[in-house]
Amino acid sequence: MNRTVMTAGILILAGLFHLTEGMNALINDDFFMEPLRWAFEFDLASWGLIHLLAGVIAIPAGIGLIAGAERARTVAVVVTALCIITNFLWAPYYPWWSLLANAFDLFVLWAVTMHGAGRRNTVA
Repeated sequence: MNRTVMTAGILILAGLFHLTEGMNALINDDFFMEPLRWAFEFDLASWGLIHLLAGVIAIPAGIGLIAGAERARTVAVVVTALCIITNFLWAPYYPWWSLLANAFDLFVLWAVTMHGAGRRNTVA
């Protein structure tokens, strides 16, 4: 399997994770832990909307990676970096899920930024 397709699949899966987190935060807010006082305090509805937005952007970026769009790589890097920050800030509410989602996001960020590094230095 091509590394780009695998990376795109994992980005789509990470986007689905974000959609799941967002929907769960909006629908079933009793599911999550109530953290202590933190500097980045939002209510669960705000976190749900943030995760929904991340998923809605990540899934089309993954589809764009499969299609080979160069802009999709840029969008994938930006959205994945923002998702890593979001999951880090979301960790007090659901630590294990945040850790799993960050593992996927870190892999995607690594794969998207490292893919094609050798071909930029070649002479046509």
